[in-house]
Amino acid sequence: MANAKTASSSSVVSEAAKTLGKPVSHLRATLLKIGIKDDEEGYKLLRARTTTEDYLSKVIRDRFSDAPELKVLAAASILKGNNPFEEEKIEEAPVIVPAPVDTTAAIILEAVTANRTPAQMKDRELLEVYAKDRDYEIEQELHKRARFKRFIVLVPGKYEPGKEVIDIEKSLDILKKARRMEIPQMASFDGKILQVLRITELNPEDRKTELCPICEKPLFQGYCQDCGLDFSGIGIDERSYVNLVKENGSFDRESFSDRKAVHASASKGIEDLKITWPVIAPIYDDLKISNNLPRLVIMKPVMSEKKMDPFHAEGNRSY
Repeated sequence: MANAKTASSSSVVSEAAKTLGKPVSHLRATLLKIGIKDDEEGYKLLRARTTTEDYLSKVIRDRFSDAPELKVLAAASILKGNNPFEEEKIEEAPVIVPAPVDTTAAIILEAVTANRTPAQMKDRELLEVYAKDRDYEIEQELHKRARFKRFIVLVPGKYEPGKEVIDIEKSLDILKKARRMEIPQMASFDGKILQVLRITELNPEDRKTELCPICEKPLFQGYCQDCGLDFSGIGIDERSYVNLVKENGSFDRESFSDRKAVHASASKGIEDLKITWPVIAPIYDDLKISNNLPRLVIMKPVMSEKKMDPFHAEGNRSY
């Protein structure tokens, strides 16, 4: 093995001398002065990281002052075992072609993902999906994982009820804590006092209150006790039309027969209402186009931020 290494050392010295255009013996003598002998130890010193090309260039330049600079640099490179005459290969960046969406693997992955139950999903995945879809099944899984405690934190701001933005990171952090400790209604985050909610408090159905289109009092499962009418099978557009009808001077909201008549018409649909109450039709159509029909469903908002009252930590709820 030693002879092989010596031979390697000899070959690079010979090649370097040839490049310089100088006798091999002269270059060997020059290298010997800096401790590089024609043996295994000399080979190791020549290849050592501490013996740099810059250093070898300086040694060669001092000894062979008449040698052209480019030959000096090439000879030093050869002594380090490199090939200065090899053309540099420029590797082109590989072109990444995205796999077709409908590949078999993608279809299988999608099918597997779609078939996973909420119980098989991770906390973050569940919460991110819930933040987009407000899915009831996912809501119940997260509620169970939180041991039915508070953990939802909203991004402060004004939002349409039912479209509040969930702070994923803060909520996930509190979800972990909810499994081992009680969570207060209000907590401090970066100097802001924010409300911590149970996930069920965001449920649109639980926060929704439907109003009777005639007396505008809350309905219970679609039924108005004051009017004696059941609106559960009547659509929201029909209810809006009824609400416009009850403002008409010829309609007596105190008369059960009038209330029953408009209810019967609404049960048949918008077209029947327009025939029965044609004067309301253009008003309804204009409001429908401008999205300004009477609001007969109100959504209870949730509070996301408030100033801390040191004497009443829970504060007074305002909805």
